[in-house]
Amino acid sequence: MDDTNPPTIKLISRTGDGFELTYTAARLSELVKDAQSCEEDDTASPEDVELPKVESSCLEKVVEFLTHYEIEPMNEIRTPLVENTFEGVVTQKWYREFIKGLDQSLLFDLVTAANYMTIREWDPPFGDLSAIFYSSLILPNLLLIPSRLTILLEPLLDLTCLQVSCTLMGKTAEEIRVMLNIPRLTPDEEARARQQHRWIFDD
Repeated sequence: MDDTNPPTIKLISRTGDGFELTYTAARLSELVKDAQSCEEDDTASPEDVELPKVESSCLEKVVEFLTHYEIEPMNEIRTPLVENTFEGVVTQKWYREFIKGLDQSLLFDLVTAANYMTIREWDPPFGDLSAIFYSSLILPNLLLIPSRLTILLEPLLDLTCLQVSCTLMGKTAEEIRVMLNIPRLTPDEEARARQQHRWIFDD
């Protein structure tokens, strides 16, 4: 197929809204690739993919990310971080503006969507940034992110997790509880949390 007219695919949200993008961009999602009925190449006609766990507002942002990533791949976020600010770590203007323009609810939805859609570029070991976000949730049963977080989902997951981590930085345990809508801890849960995440409870 002519490079000026690449194959496209439509991703369909929980409510049935469709968002079209090039198949090359969509292939950053393992879920999209796995949903094809046969082994597809870039010249094939890919099948549309339904995403019943992703809301339209969130999927729209996912497609925006994937579309731009095809043009300007995001630089890897390496750990330990070389800078102590979000702007110092994420040097590409588009990605800074993309993530800074999200409200808190949509940001958390994007974390979940990136995990669900397994949006990644390669398969390195478990990622530090994802672990930082997960540990900052305090409660193991908080299901903002499915348990299969042991797969590193770069680059969208790292970007969103970094922003969440920066948002939580400097907050007290009570402020984090309110922000993440976490039920109050029982005495036993609080004791375990204080033992496992002492930095959160430091006065």
